[in-house]
Amino acid sequence: GAPNAPSVERFSSILSAVVDESGKVRDAAVEFNKKDKSLLNLDSGGSERLFPVQKDDSTRLRLLDRLIDQWPKAHEALLASVQAGPPVSSEALAAELAEQRSKEVARRSGGRTEKELAPADLAQITELLGQARLDRYRRRASELAFYADVSAFKSVQPWDPKKLLPIETAWDWQHTYWVHQDLVRALRVANDDPLTGLWTPVFRGPVKRLESIVVFKPGEDPTKPSSGDGGEEGRSAGGGGADDSAQLQPVYTLSHTGRAAAPVAPNGVFDIRFADVTLIAAAADVPRILAAFPKVNFMTVVGLEMEEVDPLPLLAQGYDMGSAPLVRAKIRVETVWLRTWLKTDMPPTVRKALGIPLEPGTEAADAPASEEEAPAPAKASRPTGKKSKK
Repeated sequence: GAPNAPSVERFSSILSAVVDESGKVRDAAVEFNKKDKSLLNLDSGGSERLFPVQKDDSTRLRLLDRLIDQWPKAHEALLASVQAGPPVSSEALAAELAEQRSKEVARRSGGRTEKELAPADLAQITELLGQARLDRYRRRASELAFYADVSAFKSVQPWDPKKLLPIETAWDWQHTYWVHQDLVRALRVANDDPLTGLWTPVFRGPVKRLESIVVFKPGEDPTKPSSGDGGEEGRSAGGGGADDSAQLQPVYTLSHTGRAAAPVAPNGVFDIRFADVTLIAAAADVPRILAAFPKVNFMTVVGLEMEEVDPLPLLAQGYDMGSAPLVRAKIRVETVWLRTWLKTDMPPTVRKALGIPLEPGTEAADAPASEEEAPAPAKASRPTGKKSKK
């Protein structure tokens, strides 16, 4: 029928409800994506911020130095927060067993030397020490949700103190840390008891050991090997877009999801970081591990490779992984990051590269875009912004 006042009012009401619901969905998506994402703490009070910009060169350089120092420490704390850690150290175990052997020899010898002990006694001591070694492995395993150490994060590499850390690389470190954070938390979720929500010890949980995480840089092709070293190549890929209302077209060259971002398919809605996670897991529980990633954030498993693992050599190294059959799983994960919150802390040079309009007052506050443009480090102190006469 012809439009009339009641029908117009009704359609307006429906449209308003749709817009309201869309806004709620958007807010929920943003909150889910940025949950627990905070900048790395660079001072004791947490009041100083390196991002998005520091107009004072002295403060900026001091915070960059602080970031270099905190980068590996933040990952140690991250592993500790999910009850992950290394097996018992070989040095500590050797000391414990040596002490136990001395006590056992003294108890059996009755004042005689060890050379005078009967072969049966020596065999029993060897057996006791072997069992004590396994017991120590199990005690350590009962303290951990899964095995891991900082070396698993391939992006966490020492930075040459003679070089100035570019602000773009510093931002890549920050973003990479958030990717690490979500991936590690997903592994912990996989190991939580589905009924109680409590973590389970490594010899019972699905995830046994995190061997490595390689995070691809923004715009890096996941079909090609990634350096994953967090070096100066960590600048954001250019060719982005600021229009967050444009229609997004699927691109299936990178993954089956069809999602793509700069530089393959620039858009103003999200960025993508791919990551390869290699771990040892209980073979039967791999589906449970894969299902954990989307529970933590906008993460999709887009690749999986598996091979059988012999547990005995690992046990000899102190990794008590239980009795379940094991596999080494290489999992490729596509992580999605919404621009609406991520851009808030982006340095001006990164925003420019992505085509994101700068915030008012930041146009003249750009940090040096590269080491070549930055002042050369002084021997006793950081540069103040003046180029060397040399």
